[in-house]
Amino acid sequence: MYELTPEIEARIDAVYRQKLAQAYSCTPADRPAVEAAILRLYERHQDLMPSIGERLKAGQPGVRSFIWCESLQQARKALVETGIGPHATAYWGAGDTGWITCLDQADILDKELGNKASTLTEAERADIDDAMILTTCGLIWMFDDVVILDQPAEIHVDAQGNMNNESGPAILWRDGTAEWYIGGHRVGERIVMHPETITVAEIKAEPNAEVRRIMIAQFGLEKYVEAAGAEVVDEDTYFGYPRILIRLDDDSMWLWGTDSGTGRIYGMPAFEGVTTCREAHEGICGFKESLITNQS
Repeated sequence: MYELTPEIEARIDAVYRQKLAQAYSCTPADRPAVEAAILRLYERHQDLMPSIGERLKAGQPGVRSFIWCESLQQARKALVETGIGPHATAYWGAGDTGWITCLDQADILDKELGNKASTLTEAERADIDDAMILTTCGLIWMFDDVVILDQPAEIHVDAQGNMNNESGPAILWRDGTAEWYIGGHRVGERIVMHPETITVAEIKAEPNAEVRRIMIAQFGLEKYVEAAGAEVVDEDTYFGYPRILIRLDDDSMWLWGTDSGTGRIYGMPAFEGVTTCREAHEGICGFKESLITNQS
């Protein structure tokens, strides 16, 4: 065990931020480098996949073909055409950046702080190095035929890392295909780009509570309360910002407040039986508001 000094913690944090930025990168993958890394991984682990081992013994490449895709839709189509299946397990390159980086940095720090050789075998070290190369991609389905999803042209996330864009697509793939998310919840293009077309009937018919909340926010809370006949149960201010507790016509309770950082109005489902904004908030967060000294 080693003491994590402020210098070491700062270094780990810097690496984490670097790799997080890589995970959200929109830089196209270095396709030759990725393909070479996969071939090396296949060669080192050919005993796990007999068909690959047979090809390598016959002097053939370990991979029958690399199929690069520029959208998730393209990848699904390619999976069906190759017989792999659209729901097959995939290696999530960008998403696996975190744990691969942890292994990589733990080995480096162990060598430096302990002044000793790596505890990893040569093959394990090589696997980590090649896995780091694969984090420059999106999803990778590794079979006899390898289907690889390249990074999107655009990725938009909120402060929590959720896919989010209230003025355009949250993900724009390289073939022009777009995906629309608000706060990590997938919604249609119209909900984002043309909220004026949302109807009360559509909102009421939406089965997903979070998507319904988003639709109400896009529609306009005050407008919806009036149009849908929702009941205002309580309203007050919290750290100087207004908030309101409403009961919708399906009897669900919602606490609506204001994000002090962005000024955005957001809603949270509240427990049945609450009668004040304070009760609703304390029920949601699990502790008394008196324990909160600042809202950032």
